[in-house]
Amino acid sequence: RPYFIIIKAGTFSEYKSKEKMMNKLSLIREEVIKKITLKANEAFYLATTGFTERELFEIQTDHSNSFLSIGGMGHVSSIALGIANSKKDQKIIALDGDGSLLMHMGNMAIAGQSKLKNFIHIVFNNGCHLSVGGQKSIAEDLDLEKMAKACGYKTFEISTDEELNSFLTKLNDLTGPIFVNLHVNTATRADLGRPTLSPYEMKKIFMEKLNG
Repeated sequence: RPYFIIIKAGTFSEYKSKEKMMNKLSLIREEVIKKITLKANEAFYLATTGFTERELFEIQTDHSNSFLSIGGMGHVSSIALGIANSKKDQKIIALDGDGSLLMHMGNMAIAGQSKLKNFIHIVFNNGCHLSVGGQKSIAEDLDLEKMAKACGYKTFEISTDEELNSFLTKLNDLTGPIFVNLHVNTATRADLGRPTLSPYEMKKIFMEKLNG
């Protein structure tokens, strides 16, 4: 029969994965998110679960234009695509991760064929499942840009500051669907906080802003 087990915080000591992957890429995800949100400050952002949504929350002071897919690994691009389809006058940007993307790759085919001009799908690709221990993913062994292009996206591959800055100069004028394979470092701040608003509160203010 099914069992439900409740464990008190602090029961287990910290576990450090022996397989944790590290890379030496120059781009830091949190800094990139900050640059993107400053450049396209009128856009609506949907962030995948884990460090990405936590960083987006800390960067923004006004949270009404962001939706955090807390606990919903793999679903952020399909949620963002649905919103982009219903709100074609709004720029919708999905902030995804490589592990999340791999979880539901069928989303890419639907999004690529959607013809939605207001949809941008950015994948922060660090080659690992960073938020749950840093275990290696297979993303760096795949050509995600080529796969996205085959699905119908217009694509960008970014791994340097120069490539990022070039992309940012075009960001507000891009017509989608756009796919960005953005290679980032595995670095994350040790003092990174968690959202101080509940998922319900986040959803409520997001929907009010979206429909306002």
